[in-house]
Amino acid sequence: MSLWIWLGKERLRELIEAFKPFLDKVMLSVQYLDEMVTAVCQRQLHYADLKFQDVINAEREADEIEQKLVEDALKLYTHPLDREVLLTLLSAIDDIADTAKACARKLKLVKDSIEVPIELGSYCIRICRSCIDAVFYLTESIKKLTSNPKESLDYISKVFQVEDEVDELRLEALKQLTKQRINDYAKTLMKDVIELLESISDKCKTAASTVRKLLIILS
Repeated sequence: MSLWIWLGKERLRELIEAFKPFLDKVMLSVQYLDEMVTAVCQRQLHYADLKFQDVINAEREADEIEQKLVEDALKLYTHPLDREVLLTLLSAIDDIADTAKACARKLKLVKDSIEVPIELGSYCIRICRSCIDAVFYLTESIKKLTSNPKESLDYISKVFQVEDEVDELRLEALKQLTKQRINDYAKTLMKDVIELLESISDKCKTAASTVRKLLIILS
């Protein structure tokens, strides 16, 4: 390996290690969403409004950090394909917070329109808690990317496993939705919420797949 290639990979490692504040904000956006989901399901409407604003703020702060990381990545001296993978990872992680924000906005309409049936609310909470697990495993896979590749790969596998579990929960939640005696507008809102919650785990899987590519680059 030439000195220039080695220096490029070292700088890439440094930039990956600078992801932590970004990952923390993305995790916060999903955790606040979980609190909002629980509050809406329990009809704690004022608290739900507070958590909605927390999701919005966390997503905005994540965007600001991502922009700085993108700028640093564009200055990175490395192979263009390596830089492209890094930028793809940043975008994939940001999509998690974006989806949490979209779900929070849809959930606000639910809060203002209907009382969520207990059984259906339980599924939404379970899906959201699983999404928190997926974000945690993704975060750990990135933290271990440069120091312990094998452990990073193990966390990637856990992200995939959680995504499969969320797919099953989504199907069960949609079945439960068909049994509810609520109007069509309410059913449409709840379906959108369920799909957006499930989409968070999909975004985690996409990001984890990109982490796996970076493992190959750094090996």
